[in-house]
Amino acid sequence: MKKIALVLGGGGMRGMSHIGVLKALRKRGIEISQYIGCSIGSLVACFAATGTPVRIIERIAKKLKKNDVLDFHFSDILRYRHRMGWIYRGERLQSFLKKH
Repeated sequence: MKKIALVLGGGGMRGMSHIGVLKALRKRGIEISQYIGCSIGSLVACFAATGTPVRIIERIAKKLKKNDVLDFHFSDILRYRHRMGWIYRGERLQSFLKKH
């Protein structure tokens, strides 16, 4: 059987259009063997890869706010964190994923 990878990109809240793609693929019985995502696409891919029903992903997405997953602190820039490759701490994202 042919393996299919679904690659989902970023784009902020526009990335929620990925949910429509998931709906269409599942409706047609197309099985995805690998999910890859960037930014908001990684959140959608995470839920899809764990078998979360699309209606649940949709419900979560409708409630999702940027501040639910991003925890940017200006002080981190002052501490040169950006030189180490990140400016977000990731604590809110971890909390969001544990909650859902």
